Amino acid sequence: MRTPPSLPFLLPLCIAGCQTQGNPPPLAHEAHVSPSGSNRFNDGSRQRPFESLSAALAAERHFHIRHPGEIFHIHLHGGTYFLTETLILGPEDSHTTLAAWPGEKPVLVGGQAAPVTLGADGAWRIPSARAPENLLIGGTGRAMACEPNQGFFQISAIERVALGGDAEEHRIQVAGEARAALTRLFAAGLTGARVEVLHKWDTTTEPVVAWDSAAGTLTTRGRTCKPWNPLQAGCRFRVWNAPGGADAPGEWVWKDGVIRYLPKPGETVAAAPAVIPQLRQWLTVQGQPESGRLAQDIHVSHLAFAGTTAPFPQAGIPPAQAANACEAAVMADGARNLSFDHCTFAETAEYALWLRRVCTDCAIERSTLENLGAGGVRIGETARAPAADADRTGSVRVEDCRIVQGGLRHLSAVGVLIGHSGNNTVAHNEIEYLAYTGISVGWV
Repeated sequence: MRTPPSLPFLLPLCIAGCQTQGNPPPLAHEAHVSPSGSNRFNDGSRQRPFESLSAALAAERHFHIRHPGEIFHIHLHGGTYFLTETLILGPEDSHTTLAAWPGEKPVLVGGQAAPVTLGADGAWRIPSARAPENLLIGGTGRAMACEPNQGFFQISAIERVALGGDAEEHRIQVAGEARAALTRLFAAGLTGARVEVLHKWDTTTEPVVAWDSAAGTLTTRGRTCKPWNPLQAGCRFRVWNAPGGADAPGEWVWKDGVIRYLPKPGETVAAAPAVIPQLRQWLTVQGQPESGRLAQDIHVSHLAFAGTTAPFPQAGIPPAQAANACEAAVMADGARNLSFDHCTFAETAEYALWLRRVCTDCAIERSTLENLGAGGVRIGETARAPAADADRTGSVRVEDCRIVQGGLRHLSAVGVLIGHSGNNTVAHNEIEYLAYTGISVGWV
């Protein structure tokens, strides 16, 4: 069971969607944001801080209209900021810093606190209309139930049945202890259960549609297998979110609109609030390289980010080497001189950061990326090679970072994945506890 460091949780704050009212934004070179602030009555000064980042960004944009090219500083004070929308920075936000106030610890969370009731069996019950990909308890990620607890089941035989188009049904035969274990797991139904199969360098995850305990047949449905790397006998697999799968403290399962969580010893509802991540990205940087307008000279430092989600497609997640179909919790396109320094990125559903298209002279330094659904950092594109060098991402530095506990949902993910990109530096990083590759350079 993973035990990442806890993050402090304070009063919920509205970050996105709040408009500054009352006093106009100041024409100072800085704005302050604090849990005790106000968007309606305060002016963003140190003595009268805003409550939300959206108010501070409105002040920054107002400032830059009158003072283009000058640096604007946004200071975040300690507390937990529950994001209701992805923060979006564009060319108009160039020459801006977002940083923690010295000695304080702001945490930006990609979800909202959820109500919890205590069941007669001691389990917590948390309402959720859809199956979540992530759950935070007291600021720390908790694991979706996965069986077996150690190791994997094995496919004895498999029948692949074409359903038309790109759809395919997979009838997986199991025997012995695996059959007994799956019978127990599915005794309460199949809702929300999914199977993850390891085959060569890839993984495929598909929803469970049937279980025949008498025949030992587990049926999943997804896309047609590629001929060079099909699901076949001998492949290992594990089962996520089976109704009978939560059997250890710190695990949870979702079924019929409710998360059932088994608390760890000493955890209480009052002291360890539950948060369901709802955002796929905490932050996106959206320059406009086609028109020559880049988002540039944006610097983020000493901030902590926690908790993202990602959609689970109806047809499952098909194989993709290095989990290259995954997005990231921080995405950037059309950025120059973008940096992240002394930041923490934790409890992601996919990669932590992706500098994707036309990002140059950027840096990720002295930061911690931990408990990652996929990998740490992506640089450049893998789906296509840019036609011109000017359209490529390059000259990116990833230095003095810790990238640990990756591949929690996508086993084939990479610590640092570099696609069609050159002139990059990856140096002095600690990369550990990933299931596949630490650093992958180049893409064909």
